Amino acid sequence: MVAFASAELVEFRGRGEIQDRSYRQVAPETAPALFALMTRVMDGDQPYVGRQMRTPFQARPDVPPEERYFDILLRRIEPASDGQARLFVQALDVTEAVLTSQENQKAEAQLHTVMEEMPVGEVLLSLETRQVVLYNRAASLIVGHDVLTRSAEQFGVYGAMHADGAPFASEDYPGARALSGETIEKEEQFYRRPDGRIVRLSGDCKRVADGTGRPLAVCTFTDFTDLRQALDAKSLLVNEPNHRVKNTLATVQPWRARPFAEMRPSLGQERRSRAAFWPCRAPIMSSPRPTGAPPA
Repeated sequence: MVAFASAELVEFRGRGEIQDRSYRQVAPETAPALFALMTRVMDGDQPYVGRQMRTPFQARPDVPPEERYFDILLRRIEPASDGQARLFVQALDVTEAVLTSQENQKAEAQLHTVMEEMPVGEVLLSLETRQVVLYNRAASLIVGHDVLTRSAEQFGVYGAMHADGAPFASEDYPGARALSGETIEKEEQFYRRPDGRIVRLSGDCKRVADGTGRPLAVCTFTDFTDLRQALDAKSLLVNEPNHRVKNTLATVQPWRARPFAEMRPSLGQERRSRAAFWPCRAPIMSSPRPTGAPPA
């Protein structure tokens, strides 16, 4: 028999007065396993605390029963004046929280499936908890380890470095800055892996929302160390010939600045040059001319 019921419970169930009625009459749709549990606690001396217990629940006579989730406390209390055992029952409806959590888990599973197919490192952070929610395998492969901490306030344990080698503070990390509202695009940073190798990363971070509307920050990053080295090598190959060409031009430049008249040989120099040329034809010109041949 129900010895006492709160006004909230009476109103919530919508079945009129509950007191002095059998619990099975008040809530006939209750799962048999819960009835058995209540009996066991009443007959024993150990309380029971249950989290997110699922049971059919009919809020009102004019609506069909539905599956609901409750946090339940069962505890035996002092017997009544007539000596009958009494049971204290407290039930907190947490259905909405459970369904929301299930939707989030489903969304996370779908996101994780998509993220695992991504060829770049990807990390999701919750704006509500300021913690890492998901990260993919590519992210672990790039930095050389799994997640070290999920809290944005402790990101300093990771290996990101500035160009001068100074380690990032927790608030310097792109993920932490994205949680504060900043949008990061193609930002470069150095990262020291556990194996001692230093890689160069390029990343983007911004705020988004998942399928349930939950606010998140998403960060993607790639390792472009080899690409940067190739670009540096290409730049060297291009700049070295350019440097040599510039040196050659620097040598020729003074000649270009001189007037053409100064560089053209004088008439006497030109004649001497011609005279120096004629002897090479002398054997032909000094050979005897055939009789009767026209003068040259």
